[in-house]
Amino acid sequence: GNECEATQIVLRSATPVEGLRVALSDWRGDKGATTLPVGEMRLYHVEYVDINAPFDVTKPSEKPLMRPDPLPPVQADERFAVQPGRNLVFWLSVRVPAEARPGLYKGQVRVLQGDKVMETLPAQLRVRAFQLPQRPILQSLVSFSEGTIYKAHGAKTPEDKEKLIRLY
Repeated sequence: GNECEATQIVLRSATPVEGLRVALSDWRGDKGATTLPVGEMRLYHVEYVDINAPFDVTKPSEKPLMRPDPLPPVQADERFAVQPGRNLVFWLSVRVPAEARPGLYKGQVRVLQGDKVMETLPAQLRVRAFQLPQRPILQSLVSFSEGTIYKAHGAKTPEDKEKLIRLY
């Protein structure tokens, strides 16, 4: 409980397919467990960035090297197209509420074209019998470097700096 789990959904076709939509639904738990409501789920479209792109946007990339990076949220009415031989990738994040009962939750992800169901993908998630804390106990560390360590602790001499860095 109190955590998000994620998975990828990859759609691929040998022929072009237009107007696709991905629909989520509540996931039902076993042994009388409650549901994981669709309101706790977020769907993102995986977009790609050419990491070899030149800084000058008016010039074409000589050797495109596409890597997944941006994850814009999918809107409920958003439609997608699958190009032959190319992956259409989505990222599904499910937030498990702190009060979720332990057990196996099952649901489905439907791929639709208009009102026609093109594919129904089974999905499941096991919730364990513990919760993560509301507030993280492991704090993030930003700008961690020798210079900031020395400054924070007032180390000025080489001996003080050596002693301090070994403690870290």
